[in-house]
Amino acid sequence: MDRSLTNQTPDLSNADSALQDRILAGHQAVLAQVEYFRANFGTAESSWKKDGTRVTIVDETISRELFLLLQKEFPSDDFCSEEGA
Repeated sequence: MDRSLTNQTPDLSNADSALQDRILAGHQAVLAQVEYFRANFGTAESSWKKDGTRVTIVDETISRELFLLLQKEFPSDDFCSEEGA
């Protein structure tokens, strides 16, 4: 698995322009969180979600930051993540 910060974007040649924009924005938003994730990997306490799975403050923070970044570019889109389960 490529864990570099410069990994290639997926092949978007078959996606329409609106989808391409969202995929590229999501890709950049995730890359912007990699340093925070690595700095906190294995050190964050976890708690139990209602669905019986574990979640950390790092998970919740990254999810929130991704939404904030993407909502700026796509304010009419809806967002969800497993951290909200």
